[in-house]
Amino acid sequence: MDKDEKKTEYQNIVFTDIQFHTVKPTNPAPWYRIIMKSLRSDKPGRIYSKDFAIKNFQEEDGKITMNFTIPMPEKLKEKIEEIEKTGKRVRFFLPKNGLPMYLGKDMIEKINAEKRHLAKRI
Repeated sequence: MDKDEKKTEYQNIVFTDIQFHTVKPTNPAPWYRIIMKSLRSDKPGRIYSKDFAIKNFQEEDGKITMNFTIPMPEKLKEKIEEIEKTGKRVRFFLPKNGLPMYLGKDMIEKINAEKRHLAKRI
């Protein structure tokens, strides 16, 4: 067997961060469709979803941790199987120290507005 024949090609899906927003995106594409588009084009994408289920939420020493699940739609499973039939393997990656979570710009603006509103009342 040739060296290149042994080498497996990978299609990687890398989760980089989570952002929380107050404003709902208007008519977002389903997140699995964006992942499938990224797999086809081999370009990064950003998904918008409320499908993530938080399993537990803990605060310890000022650090917040969450465990959550992401449902795997049947269409995405089919796409992954289709990719694997071509000889590639699909891999999901998360940062070693966990997935960083940030507040979106709209969330920060809402918090600041609430603070100003409360300050006026005091």
